[in-house]
Amino acid sequence: MRTNLFIKTLPYNHVGGFHVDRPVTNEKDFTLLIYLEDSNGATEFKYQSKKIISEKNKAIIFPTSLEHQTIFQTDKLFRYNINVNFRV
Repeated sequence: MRTNLFIKTLPYNHVGGFHVDRPVTNEKDFTLLIYLEDSNGATEFKYQSKKIISEKNKAIIFPTSLEHQTIFQTDKLFRYNINVNFRV
């Protein structure tokens, strides 16, 4: 479990690069991502063509092996989320 803090550094939405939360997993490993405020930042999934906008108290769950990246916000100085990796 960890808390992420993203600081606005550029005037445009830049990305953090695609990654997986745990590279060696089985089908029982998941990530829970909880957004703590509203912003125009997002999480983008590489092969699903989905972008999840940061909205306060929104939570998403996805396999830890799914490639995704942060899209940094431009409308708030700080953006926070909580990331929990767990096994069912």
